Amino acid sequence: MPPQSIAPYTMRLVYSADVFAHLGELLREAPLEWLHTTARSIARRDDERYEIVTDVGTIHASWVFDSAPEVFPTFPSPQAPQALVSGTGIRVRADRAVFDSKTATLFDPLDEESFAYLLPLTPVEALLESASFDPVSQEDQAPLLRYLGARYPETRFTVTHAEWGWVPLGFAPSQTSGPQHILIGAKRGLVKPSAGYGVVRIAKESKHLARLWREDRPLPPSWQSSWHWRMLDKGFLQLVTQDPRRPMALLHRTMHAIPLAQSLRFIDEELPLRQLVSLLPSTIPAVFRKP
Repeated sequence: MPPQSIAPYTMRLVYSADVFAHLGELLREAPLEWLHTTARSIARRDDERYEIVTDVGTIHASWVFDSAPEVFPTFPSPQAPQALVSGTGIRVRADRAVFDSKTATLFDPLDEESFAYLLPLTPVEALLESASFDPVSQEDQAPLLRYLGARYPETRFTVTHAEWGWVPLGFAPSQTSGPQHILIGAKRGLVKPSAGYGVVRIAKESKHLARLWREDRPLPPSWQSSWHWRMLDKGFLQLVTQDPRRPMALLHRTMHAIPLAQSLRFIDEELPLRQLVSLLPSTIPAVFRKP
């Protein structure tokens, strides 16, 4: 497809090392004790405190801010379809200037089950990521390297960093272990199943929770999207569990049916319902037929 503007949206590259350094500076004077371990269970005791069993011992706390997908309450909900969005990322250096540092490539198909992002850093460096929807996690650099070879056949690339991960897609449970057991991040239901992008949504909800905390008001333990978005996301997850190619076919049709900026509004659930309904004629074939 020809290049499109994503205005009024913008893209911003944020390094995790910078984020952690900034957090460390903000919390430098705070009386915190950092414990790096894995939580195994969270339960409310009779005295209304919480007992968190970890690999290095048991912790008792008045508040629990919980982002661990494998710890009860389970996420995704066992009563709903379950799937993952998996991502593999590499940072590459080219032996010549081939990247346009002002242009990002989004949603570029790698195959029938995954797509790629190409995010240039400089004319010779870029981040390349893959994403796929599947009932199980995927990890594979080979499609990304083939993608670079096909797109820049005269260029040699060196991989300077590689990583991979997955995010559960589903819905946050309506109840937690108690009123001061607060879900955060993906576990809160802030990653949209039909897209997988949660950074903006997580940031907005974090600011909302922080404001409530400062005002000494009750914090909602969980978060639920409106019924029509929830229904759409549940249908998308059902497609993933039936055939991982079907979500990609649906994405392909959606991207050709509306401008990219509107697709980003869909991710943030800001697309008006009337525009959402107008997508149905182009997306129904992907829902009811195999690609």
